[in-house]
Amino acid sequence: MAVPKSLLIDKQQVLESFAKIYLPRHESIKAAKWFRQYLVKKFDSSGYSNHYVRQKLQGCRLLAGYPCQLVGCPECDRLRRIRIARKYTRLFEALRVDAYQLYFPGIVPADTFIPAGDLGSCDWLVRRVAYRNQLKTAFNGLDVCGLFGVDIDWRQGGWGLHLHGVMAIRGRHGNVSSYLYRRITERLVESFNPYYQDAAVPVRKKDIYNLPEALTYLHKSKFSVAGNGWKQQGIELGKREVELRIFLAGISPRKRLLKIGF
Repeated sequence: MAVPKSLLIDKQQVLESFAKIYLPRHESIKAAKWFRQYLVKKFDSSGYSNHYVRQKLQGCRLLAGYPCQLVGCPECDRLRRIRIARKYTRLFEALRVDAYQLYFPGIVPADTFIPAGDLGSCDWLVRRVAYRNQLKTAFNGLDVCGLFGVDIDWRQGGWGLHLHGVMAIRGRHGNVSSYLYRRITERLVESFNPYYQDAAVPVRKKDIYNLPEALTYLHKSKFSVAGNGWKQQGIELGKREVELRIFLAGISPRKRLLKIGF
């Protein structure tokens, strides 16, 4: 059933005014539509012209009220990420007013490498439960709440799962010491044994503007916005895009986000 167009347009205008400020220019409505059409062509050239994911991508009419709602659809996922960012920006800003400090951690668990062609063998629900338990262990006993997203990267000939987070932390008497930040970093390392992690630094006051952008980053696949690189890597990149979209189609949008302390 279609969403009433008048309601859709009103909501779309509100969300797009938010996106205009915080989303990168290359993630415009026009760019998302172009990329969806590009993916349909890659399904055809990769021998998946009859795959149901390809059919749903081709039939997506988001602005007309008939979204395909696939996690791997550039248009639907873009709108979903904007909604998430708008919702949680207000929540995290309220926590910040309540003496919490923000922290944007990033971590790539060492056991996440998946060879090309084997992404479908990854049991996402099992991984999700494991990551959630590891995060709970890392933050046990601390006054922390956070939202983590899992980014699926193409790196070094295979796939890797990359956790991005936005965390609100409160120390004793509302103060978060440098020691507490270091301790949280140590706990993340102990829990995930990563081969890569972002620097564990608090968000400075002037960087609070980046909060909505950080929140939109929680729910996307970096591989899909690889810049001009995809135009030069040809057939092989097209196959990997198809592999990723088929994998994402089996994941519920809600299952890509991990909530801690909410």
